[in-house]
Amino acid sequence: MNVQPDADDSRPVTTQDDIVDGLRELGLAGVEIVVVHSSLSAFGWVAGGAATVVAAVRSVVPTVIAPAFTYVARLPSPPEPQIPFNADTPAATWDEFQEALDRTPVHRTDGPIDRNMGVIAAAFASEPDASRSPAPICGFSGVGRRAAEILSHGTAEQPLAVLESAAEQGAWILLLGVGHESNTTIHVAENLEHRGGYTRFARVDDDPRGWTAVRNVGGTSSGFPAIEPQLRGIQREARIGDARCLAVPAADTIRVARVLIRRDPAALLAPEQLTPASQASDAVAKRQAYLRSLRRT
Repeated sequence: MNVQPDADDSRPVTTQDDIVDGLRELGLAGVEIVVVHSSLSAFGWVAGGAATVVAAVRSVVPTVIAPAFTYVARLPSPPEPQIPFNADTPAATWDEFQEALDRTPVHRTDGPIDRNMGVIAAAFASEPDASRSPAPICGFSGVGRRAAEILSHGTAEQPLAVLESAAEQGAWILLLGVGHESNTTIHVAENLEHRGGYTRFARVDDDPRGWTAVRNVGGTSSGFPAIEPQLRGIQREARIGDARCLAVPAADTIRVARVLIRRDPAALLAPEQLTPASQASDAVAKRQAYLRSLRRT
């Protein structure tokens, strides 16, 4: 839990005041909304663990949005119809799909958050006033006075509309000990430029089939740190404990990413991932198919 170092550990302890000071150094005092991606271990020792980070962020920013993906309810794609450029392996048969359905837990809006989201994200979702967006598997949690309205945009058809709505309302992206590879808002730019927008499937109890499609979700993001040079003069940086922390306006991030993708369909995709049948290659193919459709009209 990263709550208290061993007695013989000489590393400094990061306190709530340290985190508050760092957030103010990032210029977040007066910002109304942040979208947080985080790693507790990146700070080193934090007195009080994830709860301390949550309390610090909430003391500076009134509304906080955090990822709350619940992949435990995710299913393989059905065997048909095949979805082009979907970067997914469908079940070979309907019997195989049914077997996966039978062993997969039903999605719950209060279900366990995938561990890859981190313990800070889980702590935000556990706050007494926390709520979640309704989209299965690709949900977000939120706390604060504007959270419920922002989260309401996150439907099964457009789960990342939470982030687009936050950006439209002046949100900043706050990266606490993680880089832009964790910056889900860049997927919004991909979707707007018709590169990405994958369809995934989840087990649910509000559909007679027992499952539903979740559309326009993100794919690979390991190439996203390449956006940093383009954010020079916009992005802010501070060191909090051992963590490199970044803050950047969400709307500017979307704008810059869209420009890069228009210039190059493979922008912000890791070159080593551009292999046949990969998520990155499917993303480029989808963008190129969209551009061809424009030329035909």
